[in-house]
Amino acid sequence: MNFKILFKKVILPALALVVLGITAAPALTAELAAVPARWTPPGGGTPIDMWAFVDVPDAAAFDCATADPAPAWTFPTLSVAAGAPLTINLKNCLSDPVSAFIPGQIKATAPVTFVDSQGRSRVRSFDAETAPGALGTYTWDSVKEGTYLLHSGTHPQVQVQMGLYGVLAATGGAYPPHDGEQILLFSEIDPALHDAVSGGTYGTPTYPSTFDYYPQYFLINGEVYNPGSLPISIPVSQDILLRLVNAGLKPHTPTLGGGLYMTLYAEDGNLYPFTVEQYSFQLPPAKTVDAVLNIGNAGTYSLYDRSLALTNGPVSGGGMLVHLQAGAIAGAPIAVNDTYPVAEDTPLNVAAPGVLGNDSDPDGDPLTVGLVSDVSAGILNLNIDGSFSYTPNLNFNGADQFTYVANDGALNSNVATVTINVGANGGTNDPPIALADAYDAMAGSILSVGPPGLLANDSDVDGDPLTAAISGVSPAELTLNADGWFSFDATALLEGSISTFDYVANDGTVDSAPATVTITVVAASPNIAPVAVDDNASTQRNTPLVNFDIVANDTDADGTIDPTSVVLPNTITTRDGTVVNNLDGTITYTPKNGFRGTDTFTYTVNDNDGATSNLATVRINVTK
Repeated sequence: MNFKILFKKVILPALALVVLGITAAPALTAELAAVPARWTPPGGGTPIDMWAFVDVPDAAAFDCATADPAPAWTFPTLSVAAGAPLTINLKNCLSDPVSAFIPGQIKATAPVTFVDSQGRSRVRSFDAETAPGALGTYTWDSVKEGTYLLHSGTHPQVQVQMGLYGVLAATGGAYPPHDGEQILLFSEIDPALHDAVSGGTYGTPTYPSTFDYYPQYFLINGEVYNPGSLPISIPVSQDILLRLVNAGLKPHTPTLGGGLYMTLYAEDGNLYPFTVEQYSFQLPPAKTVDAVLNIGNAGTYSLYDRSLALTNGPVSGGGMLVHLQAGAIAGAPIAVNDTYPVAEDTPLNVAAPGVLGNDSDPDGDPLTVGLVSDVSAGILNLNIDGSFSYTPNLNFNGADQFTYVANDGALNSNVATVTINVGANGGTNDPPIALADAYDAMAGSILSVGPPGLLANDSDVDGDPLTAAISGVSPAELTLNADGWFSFDATALLEGSISTFDYVANDGTVDSAPATVTITVVAASPNIAPVAVDDNASTQRNTPLVNFDIVANDTDADGTIDPTSVVLPNTITTRDGTVVNNLDGTITYTPKNGFRGTDTFTYTVNDNDGATSNLATVRINVTK
């Protein structure tokens, strides 16, 4: 049997991954470009033309004409807190339109269609396309926790195969605590399809566009296995979250060797309703699975595709296979953590030996570096000699990290962490941004806008609290508080009058540029009468109905209900009982002795401006 079901309660209120106790999660803006790229088979074979989403400092400013015409293929990993907004700015440097799409994440989409040879309207893109040379922006307002495949939603059966994909890892509080994580991205390459696309002989995007699809290379994290492949280092007896993603067009079956089991927690961003331990599972195209692995004994273990995607082109013994190295091996290098400071908005360049400067090998062998996990708040270029360059995201201030292993040509070291403290020598305080505002004030009245008031649409990239202050001359009718609250007295102003004033937002250190507020005096709106709604209640025979609220369901579009204004135009003695107006919106009804049936009465109520409602009926059912 492949699995063991553990009858252990999962303490979660629902199956979908939710954000528990997380508020105001920081937004992520990913700057990507879709570019031509190349992937080289092991052994120095002929490079295969690919397409790639690559990280760039600024997508809008990225110059396709001067970029590397054929960089080595890679894929982006986006890390974001669950519940946070995600924006992808995408520059398209390809000759075909592309898009960004994340199955399982909620977003309003604008699908693109085409008419096929039979006159039928068919979907070509799941979302709005970014034209060649153009910049597209894709925004998800609140990211759901879990692991997801990011891919081009345009002609995906071709563009995903060409390499336009990556991984979104959204972290939150739904999973049990874990000590680390590892992404395992499964994908495939069909050289014939790539040659046809890059050579312009592929044809039009009509079904079945991948009918002759026959992949020959099978990759995990962009690499096929070969005897020189380095293992993935994993600490012993620690819970490691495996984020497994299938970006291929074929189903695969990740399988652990060595008697290991992994605990499956979620797929496609949805928690399982029970805990399952398995050594293998199905991973269909575009599927994601999150599982936790804990290896109790040091050693080398295999993870491979039991669907036997284990070839490197015409050669067997490769493909979707990786080795997991738990703990250190005798004679293995020792890697030591590193810390570097850098000023905000400033690149960091570290020369060789770089991160290897404090690492060692017991045999004195020369060391090279292998990246384990990338930074999340910038762009990293790590070289095998230990040197690296790091460019923090614009305005980022805080700690960013990446991990690596040192290799002596045969063995990997432990995983070491490099921490880059951005702004460690004093971060740059960016000024806040104040935006213009416009309000209408009714003639003869006072406009009052509570906090945050003027500050509601203002922002500070450093997250500092803001205060508001007048810049220049203040109108006599205006009162402004530091928290953004303001009032504007239009009691003496005529309809059509326009007043303007400028204000600044301050983050405690520096002011924003002035923003203009425009207040237009408009005609006072006539008071809209409240709406009284019929009520139904019940009481038992010979039992009073006490303090029944008859105005609770009444409404007023431009004011409030005045519960003390209830009027009972009929006599307080009904046909079958008596009604007492408690003058607070409630009544007390006393049925006649022995009465059983339905009794009624009517009422009206006023709003805070004195307008009277319609006549509403109250029906009281007296039961036995």
